[in-house]
Amino acid sequence: MSPKKKQAETKAAGLGGNGEYERIQRDVLVVGVGTIGEPLTRLLLAHREQLGIGNVYFAKFNPTDLGTVKLLKEAGGKFVIWKDTEMHFEHIFAQAGLTIDGTIEDALKRVAVVADCTNRGNRLKEEHYSRTNYPIGFLAQGSEEGFGHPFAFGVNDATLVPGKDKYLQVVSCNTHNILAVLRLARTVGEEILDSDFVLMRRMNDISQSGSAIASPSVDKVKNDKYPGYGSHQAFDAARVMRTMEVELQGRIHSTALKLNNQLMHLNRFRVKVKKHVKLSDVVDAIRADQLLSLSYLRDMNLVFSKGRDHGFHGRIFNQAVLIADSLEVSPDGHEIYGACFTPQDGNSLLTSVAAVSWFFNPKNYKEKMKALAGYLERFHVIYA
Repeated sequence: MSPKKKQAETKAAGLGGNGEYERIQRDVLVVGVGTIGEPLTRLLLAHREQLGIGNVYFAKFNPTDLGTVKLLKEAGGKFVIWKDTEMHFEHIFAQAGLTIDGTIEDALKRVAVVADCTNRGNRLKEEHYSRTNYPIGFLAQGSEEGFGHPFAFGVNDATLVPGKDKYLQVVSCNTHNILAVLRLARTVGEEILDSDFVLMRRMNDISQSGSAIASPSVDKVKNDKYPGYGSHQAFDAARVMRTMEVELQGRIHSTALKLNNQLMHLNRFRVKVKKHVKLSDVVDAIRADQLLSLSYLRDMNLVFSKGRDHGFHGRIFNQAVLIADSLEVSPDGHEIYGACFTPQDGNSLLTSVAAVSWFFNPKNYKEKMKALAGYLERFHVIYA
C-alpha cells in the first residue's frame, strides 16, 4: 500500500498522524439489540448531541423482532447486518417494508466505537474486532470475561489508560451492585476486612419469554473457576478492585440463586470494615453518592414500578437501590448489614455509555456524562 493511500485510510478512520485520535467520524456500532443492546441504542440516540456522538448503527444476527428494528430506525438508528446474511434479511425485511442500511463489515471500517451487547463478544473479538484497525475502542458486557479491562463507572475510572485500554469489559449488573456497596463501605469504614453477598437474581427480563423457573433455584458453586469466591460476581468485583491495587482475595464471597420473579435482583450483604462506623454515617454516605439510591419503599414491585413509570424507558440507572429500613450496623460498629435491589441492567447501561464517552473524550467524558445526571437524581431518594 502506498504511503498516501495508507495516510488517507488512516485519516478516514480518524487517526491522526501524531498518534492521537482526531476523530472525523464519531459513529458508534451496537452489536446485538437484546435486553442491554436495545436500551443502549435508544440511550445513545436520545443523547447523541450531548455526548458528541454521530451516527448510531445497530446490528442483529437473526431476522426476528422486526418491531424493534422498526422502532430503532424511526428513532434515527441505522440497521446493519453481516454480509453473508444479506439475502436472507432482505427477503424477510422487504415483506415488512423495512430497509437495511449496510453491512457490519463496512460499519467496522467507519465507526469509532463498537459496543458488543451479545454473549459472544470474545469470539467476535477474535474473528472480527481484532482484525480491524479502524475503531478506537471496543466494549463487551459482563459475561465476556477476558475481553478487556474490567470497568464499572464511578469505581475504577482512574485505572483506564488512553491508547492502551482499547478493549473494555463492562462488568455485570450484580457486580456493579457489589462494587457500589464496597465503595460505600470503604467511604465510611476505610478498609474492607471481610464481605459476603447473597445475590437473589430474577429469573429473566420481562422482555423475555424463556428461562422461567417454577421455584427458587440455587446456583452451583464453581470452585474450579472461582475458588474461594463462590460465584462470578464476587470474583469480578475483586478483579475490578485489583485494578485499583486493592486486594480482596479471602475478603469477599458471594452466593447466587435465582428467584421466580421478573422484576429486579436482590442483594443481601454483610461487610466488615476497619474503622468504627455508625448507622447515620452509612445513611449520610448514601445520600452523598449520586450513583446510589436510598429507598423508603421495601417492596420490589413498588420500586420497579417507579422505574417503569419515571425512568428512561423504564430503567433506573443508579448502581444499587439500598433499602433504608434494612440497613444495620453491628454493636461494635465494624459490620454493616443491609439489602438492596439491582435495578435490571441499568447500572451496566450507564457504564456502557461512560465507556463509549471515554473512548471519545478520555479527559472530559465525565462532563459529557452529566447529560444523564438527571436520571440518577430522579431516583437518588425513593420516598414511600
